[in-house]
Amino acid sequence: MNTYAYAGLTAALMAASAGVGAGSVVYLRPLQSPQQQQAEVAPPPAPVPVIRTRSWFRAHEPEREAKLAACRDNPGVALMGDPECANADAAGTDINYDRFLKAAN
Repeated sequence: MNTYAYAGLTAALMAASAGVGAGSVVYLRPLQSPQQQQAEVAPPPAPVPVIRTRSWFRAHEPEREAKLAACRDNPGVALMGDPECANADAAGTDINYDRFLKAAN
């Protein structure tokens, strides 16, 4: 439907609504093409990041230290339950316990 036809339709509907009475109102919204409707679809969700495990942090000490430093720098994230902060901390506890047992023997 071109702009002139749309304007004519609008004028006809306004005249019809005026004849019905002052108490009724007609609300019009512009027509949308299928391309415009498809453009309004929400984007797909972001991919879920891979969470590094406790055993991974045990095997990668520099990355574990870096993650622990980041968790200490932003304790709010660690307290909100960041699984990587918990996994890095647990791996550090495991390593320290293994060192303690090794030193005791």
